Amino acid sequence: MTPPRLAWTWKRFEALSLDELYDALALRCRVFVLEQGPYLDPDGLDRVCWHLLGRDGQGALHAYLRVVDPGAKFSEPSMGRVITSPEVRGTGVGRLLVAEGVRRIDETWPGQANRISAQLHLSRFYQAFGYQEVGEPYGEDRIPHVQMIRSAAGGFPPPLMPGAGAPGARQAQPVPQTGCVQALFPGPGAARTSSLTSLRGEPAHRAVPASSQAEPQADR
Repeated sequence: MTPPRLAWTWKRFEALSLDELYDALALRCRVFVLEQGPYLDPDGLDRVCWHLLGRDGQGALHAYLRVVDPGAKFSEPSMGRVITSPEVRGTGVGRLLVAEGVRRIDETWPGQANRISAQLHLSRFYQAFGYQEVGEPYGEDRIPHVQMIRSAAGGFPPPLMPGAGAPGARQAQPVPQTGCVQALFPGPGAARTSSLTSLRGEPAHRAVPASSQAEPQADR
């Protein structure tokens, strides 16, 4: 499927109109709360974020993410609340959204690395944008996550030496599987959800074909 043409808006919290804020929170609630289960989405950080909204020609919001200011969550800028509407899933909008988000981060904080807390099954997807796993997997809101860093230079960071923390250089750690990961990919997307263990065994920083990469339909 061809992704719809989206118009992007990049604004600080205080610059958002009431309609923009309502639409963003409604889309986040629709997926993060109704699809993934009970969850307090407004976490107090929205006021210290840049917000990226992608609308179609009719004005419908189909893509959204936010970037938390350095020092508010991590010492680096942090992209999160990455979400696409159910109507455009499987079209590649998730890739367009993250690419636009990375571009805006590089423009807003030139020469600075950025950190994300990514859902574990999306690690390979984010590696295609130059992110590199750091540390071990952990649970967040009953969903396995891992922190990832994108270097200040952007693009693909050089592979780490064995033993220095490269994802392919350590043993996969057991992570609780709650069904939330599979729930992110209803219908045709279910074919893209291989086991967590198989994702852990992929070589670090290897770009995989778009058809085989999980796309962030909803990454808190």
